[in-house]
Amino acid sequence: QPKGIFFNHRRMLHDIIVHVNTAHICPDDRIIQLRKLSFGAGIKDLFRTLLSGASIFPYAINEAGMAPLAVFLVNEKITVYSPGASTFRHFISQLSGAEKFPLIRLVILGGGSISKDDVEAYRRVFSEDCLLLHHLSSTETGLVCQHFITKDSKLNTAVVPVGYPVEGKEVLLLDENGRNVGPEGVGEIAVRSPYLSSGYWGNPELTNSKFVPDPDRFGQHICLTGDLGRMRLDGCL
Repeated sequence: QPKGIFFNHRRMLHDIIVHVNTAHICPDDRIIQLRKLSFGAGIKDLFRTLLSGASIFPYAINEAGMAPLAVFLVNEKITVYSPGASTFRHFISQLSGAEKFPLIRLVILGGGSISKDDVEAYRRVFSEDCLLLHHLSSTETGLVCQHFITKDSKLNTAVVPVGYPVEGKEVLLLDENGRNVGPEGVGEIAVRSPYLSSGYWGNPELTNSKFVPDPDRFGQHICLTGDLGRMRLDGCL
């Protein structure tokens, strides 16, 4: 069941600042917008572009379809391509193998886990100068972790790690009693940050169960995501 979630400027701006700084978004970039503005990801696509002085190029994928997208990327000289994981797989399946995207410097995949096959597709299709950015985020927490992948990155697991916590977000892994499980232990992913959403619309009971007061920081909260994770010794989730 869909849940309405309160957004605020503080959380959205934090996401945008982190993304612009880590991905080096600049006025030379030409960014495609595939997601609607009724989604949080679509709002971020828009404002991370405009607030960094870059150019944005909307593409209505539901109307234009997937087939012309490759031509659009080339003709509009897109440099940052952010399709989401499922759209990326569909896009790759439509390619003939002859397409070239020399100007795309960054492919951003969120909205779900990605596999070695997705990384191999990125390596096969895009130029040597292109980076792949995988990240973990949710409407409740905003951007949590980022994982930049190059053509030479070593991947030792079938599922690609979501990366390292971004500035302003601390990841805790908790057991059933709310205790930290420590490195290499599996626990519920909880996010400690001043940059969280402020709860669920019209559902204070759910809000209180998911956004718990931070015992160490007065006035702040920890978001319990309900997802399981494992933290490697190097801090990668």
